[in-house]
Amino acid sequence: KKRVDDDMSSQCLVTAKSLSLSLAPPRAPPVNSSHQNLLRGKDPSNGFLVTTNNNREYGDYTKRQQQHYSTSAYQKGVTTRQDDNTQLRQLLQNTHHNNRPQHHPHLGPTSDHRSTQLVFGTLIPQWFQNKIRDNGKFRSIVDGLVLTSVPGLVLTQPTACRNFLSLRRQGVEVAYGLHPMQRLDLFLPDGGEGDIRGFVFFVHGGAWGSGKKWMYRLLAQPFLQAKMAIAIVGYRTYPDANVPQQIQDLEMAMETLAVEYPHLLHHHHQPVVLTMDSSSAGTTTTTTATNNWKGVTLIGHSSGAHIAMLLLVAQIERQIKLHPLPTATNDTTNTNTTNSKTTTTPTTPTTTTTKNTPPTIQFNNFIGLSGPYSINHHFDYEAMRGLEEISPLKPACGHTRRSFTHYSPALRLRSLLPSMRNRKLTMRDVSLPPNILLMHGMEDDVVPFTSTSEAAAIVRSCGVGVEDCVEYYLPKVGHAEVVMELMMGGT
Repeated sequence: KKRVDDDMSSQCLVTAKSLSLSLAPPRAPPVNSSHQNLLRGKDPSNGFLVTTNNNREYGDYTKRQQQHYSTSAYQKGVTTRQDDNTQLRQLLQNTHHNNRPQHHPHLGPTSDHRSTQLVFGTLIPQWFQNKIRDNGKFRSIVDGLVLTSVPGLVLTQPTACRNFLSLRRQGVEVAYGLHPMQRLDLFLPDGGEGDIRGFVFFVHGGAWGSGKKWMYRLLAQPFLQAKMAIAIVGYRTYPDANVPQQIQDLEMAMETLAVEYPHLLHHHHQPVVLTMDSSSAGTTTTTTATNNWKGVTLIGHSSGAHIAMLLLVAQIERQIKLHPLPTATNDTTNTNTTNSKTTTTPTTPTTTTTKNTPPTIQFNNFIGLSGPYSINHHFDYEAMRGLEEISPLKPACGHTRRSFTHYSPALRLRSLLPSMRNRKLTMRDVSLPPNILLMHGMEDDVVPFTSTSEAAAIVRSCGVGVEDCVEYYLPKVGHAEVVMELMMGGT
């Protein structure tokens, strides 16, 4: 924790782009709305820069408003009344001193997403975007674009390509379901299973509708070098599965690992080391080496971080249901029983089973990389980019704002607090990992870094300590670079 703080304090996180992203929707008025046009020094009715002189009056705002109602900006629900329009005109006149438009100093440019707004907001009809999203063509296009980058990778990263081929021979594919996507790749460090110091359960991203496990194979390299086993989990993506079904896939993968590879999920022994005692020549003493077991770590990137955190919340929900509500007659008895069960829970997570429930995995650590943890806010951001109709987010997460809230893991965790309070449970009594690290690139224009800062604040508001939920921001780093750095040999 101290090293993380030192690294962040020595780097400047604020750049022009990161500041612009911090004010992206929903923190800024919607694109092309009268409010945003006003803040940008534009005519609030048509979005064009206002050019006036002392001998020229502003045009008839009312007439232009009526003509503008039929455009796409107002089809999204942006309407103004005559009184509002008059106030905007007066405010605009007071704002533009000396006939020079004043741009809000903290409102970033819109040029970064102008191409996607034009292509998906104007040129490609909505019905066609929905069609290729729902029939799987979107997934084929995105995965195909990844394949086109392979030749360039061979030329620029030959060592990484050799490692990729080597890992293909080293890994073992494990099927945990009948669907072709329900597979995981399991990698063990050199030396076999006797010297494993931890286990990593990695969930890839892909906007809930694309991505394959083999694309992230290089991610295994740094963990194998650290003597940790790693499972890179594939799962059904949209349209084959929505978010609840994707969580089911992860649970099935955990159950398979807990049943078939339980020895990889906990530390068996501490090695014995023989050392020479300098105070008495020729004698040896036997000491036990320090425990290098790093625990079981859940890692997710992008949408994978989102469903991985939802997986943890689903585990907590099931644990809460196993604790009955205390009654007036046996409140004390139930409380003592609950506390005794809590104190006997091992501190090192391993495979766990309860009566009539399949075995699963308890995690020591959770690392979220560039995750969109608030679906409502991320939908607003995608709408600003013009991608809300082609993105699988809306159908995968239930189409409605209510569903978006339900599938926002930090908010869902906070909604469990009343049930936990009624059962006299705390976060230490449930399976929330004791160590949480949320990382994000400051110049991530796919998922703004504010997603991580919001989620961390909500998690800490649930009773998780600052030392137990750490935020780490990477300056001048985008969305893919966070995971690419690990894949290409970074740390």
